Amino acid sequence: MLPVFADLDGLIRRGVNVTLLAQSCTIVKANPAGIDFLYDGPKLYHPSKDGKQTYSIRLYACEWADHVVRIGYLDQQVSSDKAPDPKGRTSVVGKARGTTKRAIYAQPEPHFFAKTRTLTEAVISFEDAKDASLWGWLFPQ
Repeated sequence: MLPVFADLDGLIRRGVNVTLLAQSCTIVKANPAGIDFLYDGPKLYHPSKDGKQTYSIRLYACEWADHVVRIGYLDQQVSSDKAPDPKGRTSVVGKARGTTKRAIYAQPEPHFFAKTRTLTEAVISFEDAKDASLWGWLFPQ
């Protein structure tokens, strides 16, 4: 993958904007202070059989990029006990509930990787396919 990034650097030096898309992949992240946990990020490596990260281009790619964002759902929660949700339905323990509105996350959370070198907004609107808020933030002119 390093020759690919060298070619992309050449494009950037010529003034071309480069956008890379990747699927999300969940890995088990080691937690030296307690129990290991699940962590989402770009799928840029091959996981071992136990789900832990092996040698990865993901770390290099994320350091190389100016922005790594995550597209996800707003207000998503996982229920921890059986209780009525806002719509009056009884939640099942461990069941995810939320809205169908999407958002672009530009700042990391404990359960997923994101980063930005210039964006100040943690969550950017992405409520429908015609919403161009992200492009307005990235390219203000």
